[in-house]
Amino acid sequence: MLYSDFRLAPSRVLNTEESNAAGAAFLAAQKHKLFRVIEINSPSSTYYPIEVEYNISVVNHEGVIETKNIRELLYPHLARTTAKKILTLTNVTEDFIIRMRYSQFPVHLNIEELDYRDIMDIHITGVKEALLNNSQHIFKHITVHFRIDSYRMLTVSKVEYLFEKNQTKSIFNKVGQAVMDLFRMNSNQTTEDSSEKSDDSLDLPLNESLDHSQINQNETLASSPSGSKKENFSIPLPFSIEILYLQPPNDDELFESSLKLKKLYRKEKARQADSKSRSDLEHEIFETEKKLRDEELKKYFTDDEYDRAINVTSAVKEIFELEQHTFNSSVSNEKINQIVSAMSHGLNREKNIKLINEHIFVLADIINKTHQLMGGAIESDALKNVLNMTQVANIYNVTIQTKEWLLKKLEEQKPLKPTDPPVLTISQLQLKINKLKNMGDSFYLSIQEGLNKMAKLAK
Repeated sequence: MLYSDFRLAPSRVLNTEESNAAGAAFLAAQKHKLFRVIEINSPSSTYYPIEVEYNISVVNHEGVIETKNIRELLYPHLARTTAKKILTLTNVTEDFIIRMRYSQFPVHLNIEELDYRDIMDIHITGVKEALLNNSQHIFKHITVHFRIDSYRMLTVSKVEYLFEKNQTKSIFNKVGQAVMDLFRMNSNQTTEDSSEKSDDSLDLPLNESLDHSQINQNETLASSPSGSKKENFSIPLPFSIEILYLQPPNDDELFESSLKLKKLYRKEKARQADSKSRSDLEHEIFETEKKLRDEELKKYFTDDEYDRAINVTSAVKEIFELEQHTFNSSVSNEKINQIVSAMSHGLNREKNIKLINEHIFVLADIINKTHQLMGGAIESDALKNVLNMTQVANIYNVTIQTKEWLLKKLEEQKPLKPTDPPVLTISQLQLKINKLKNMGDSFYLSIQEGLNKMAKLAK
């Protein structure tokens, strides 16, 4: 269903827990006769590493039984899900439990987890019974077979105890049987011929029996273990699986998990802030170096300011390249502020001059339009009866005065350097712009009133 809708295998779009849940749903549907379930064989890998831990009773070299705790990685990070794993345990004498859990990620990945997450317990029984029932043989090891099926579910397929057949006893039995047959045969032959043979003829049966015994012994030695192949056989051990991650947590576990989640959230948030601040610092260094190479921007700096900006940027870049992994957000922000402070004088001048030029352009545009409009009104005889010519003349004169003032200031500004204080300021220009705009608004209002009067007279 997922594959037909999304054209993606479940392992491509689901995380580990969801994959297990989906796998369980698929298995349930497969068991039901009304559904036809197609296995999705995906070459994906396990995301979480999986490890095993168990305590086993083993016989040491001195013949003493001791308990060992063993923990080992079963499926590493990104292991193939199709891989089969066999856990081999030697010298085991007691029943034991294997704990499966999600393990920690490799250190170099820098991925932190809350703690180990238990998956299942595998209860393996029947170890003592297998040893007692096969005590005449040589016990070798126990094998536990793991695999991840096509539904992304971790399973145990079988548990076996491997034995090697003890052939020493069977060889002695063969030798003993051959000797017993030989004596039985010699005894019968001696009874039948004892009355007919002389004492000298007793050597013949003895020699013959010795030769026959030697032949049987040679045949027996030829079939000894040194010339035969060792035979192994396996005894299946019963086992049961207890799923752990499906059990609901209790209140204490929920509270502990909540605390860990909050701690992890704060830690992750701080880590992200540190990472972002390091990225911002790296970007600030790159952009500042590019600005310092701009000749147009350089003219807004004094020589001392420019040298200081270069030195501060170079020093911050050098220490960042050496120790960036130790930079947290506060250190990175401090270095950014140092660069911004060193560049602030020139950048503020550039920004201020650009704003002044924008205001000059706006004021010049208002002057030109107002001058053209007022000049046309003064020269038009048809508008003299409609317009307040005193107001028109006043606006016209103010426009001329503003134009002359602006041209004078621009002439004074020409010989100055960008690093010198400007003659024109934004506040001065904004004051002139507002004055002309207000006069223009009042003029348009008077025109509207005049047109209304003419309309009434016409009626």
